[in-house]
Amino acid sequence: MVAYDGLQSYYMAGDYLSLYDATGNSEDLARAEAIIDREIPRLSQLVNYAVSLEPSQRNALGRSETYALQYLGLMTGLKNSIAIFRAIEGRPDREELLSKLPAGLSISYAQNVYPMLYLDGYELDELIQARDRSRGQTKEMFNVAVSLLELHNAAGVDPLLTTKAIADSNGVDINAWRNLVN
Repeated sequence: MVAYDGLQSYYMAGDYLSLYDATGNSEDLARAEAIIDREIPRLSQLVNYAVSLEPSQRNALGRSETYALQYLGLMTGLKNSIAIFRAIEGRPDREELLSKLPAGLSISYAQNVYPMLYLDGYELDELIQARDRSRGQTKEMFNVAVSLLELHNAAGVDPLLTTKAIADSNGVDINAWRNLVN
């Protein structure tokens, strides 16, 4: 099977997650996870390659290459969504929990929110303080981060667990990855 180009896999997996959320069809969740799991090793290699470069070589990367370095974080976010869906499946408060999130987390928010939760490991009180000091779109981004972390907490899903599993199984240094995308 050929790897998807660019963000196509992110959008496809996200669409399957949306279908699962709407229908509860477990095959959609499995399809999303299969796409994500197929992409993670390739995206991990890209992160490891970029980490191995000298700073001057990294600075010479083009926009598309530096943008692609964020894709592993996006897939980590989707993988966390799957963990949340599984953790709250069958719970009477499932719909209430999911209603806390805005419909269709935009990629621009995901690119900012996912690293805060899944690489930096911000705590809820830190996010709330940052939100309270912010305005406009930044405040909205922190609202999304707070809602997502509250959902993690309510579901009992450690937001860093998936990151650690991905890093361990693909030889990615989390600190180097964090420094690369921040």
